[in-house]
Amino acid sequence: MPCRQNNEFSSSFRPISPFPFYYLLPHLSLPFYGASDSWNMPAAFISVILLPIVGNAAEHGSAIMFAMKDKLDITLGVAIGSSTQISMFVIPFCVVVGWFMGQPMDLNFQLFETATLFITVLVVAFMLQEGTSKYFKGLMLILGYLIVAASFFVHVDSNDD
Repeated sequence: MPCRQNNEFSSSFRPISPFPFYYLLPHLSLPFYGASDSWNMPAAFISVILLPIVGNAAEHGSAIMFAMKDKLDITLGVAIGSSTQISMFVIPFCVVVGWFMGQPMDLNFQLFETATLFITVLVVAFMLQEGTSKYFKGLMLILGYLIVAASFFVHVDSNDD
């Protein structure tokens, strides 16, 4: 008999699950910048490209598994649901936690990050407009991701030290 998830428990636990990270944030930021210096990689590249790949590996794996089974609706639900959760809850929550910790965190993104986000949203919207999936569309999205990754690797903000 398959194990069923208790939806009442998981939905009530989800809003309080980020609170333990409040105590871990000061310990995570120093090694992050140390890794950026020792690897000779920009901090923006690590935070925008590497951390999401590693942090969401299980979601990426399940999306690939559902895509191989031709379940496009579930695949898009995994990808778009994760993006929506990050943009609507995690980022504003980190700003509020930053205020309590006395860290200067805001949502004032630079022009490069804003333009990249706008262009990627447009490209994905145009790709999903038909509602079909073809290998060439997937290849174009992967190449677009590699272009964004390369641009974050070489880009340096004017206010970085």
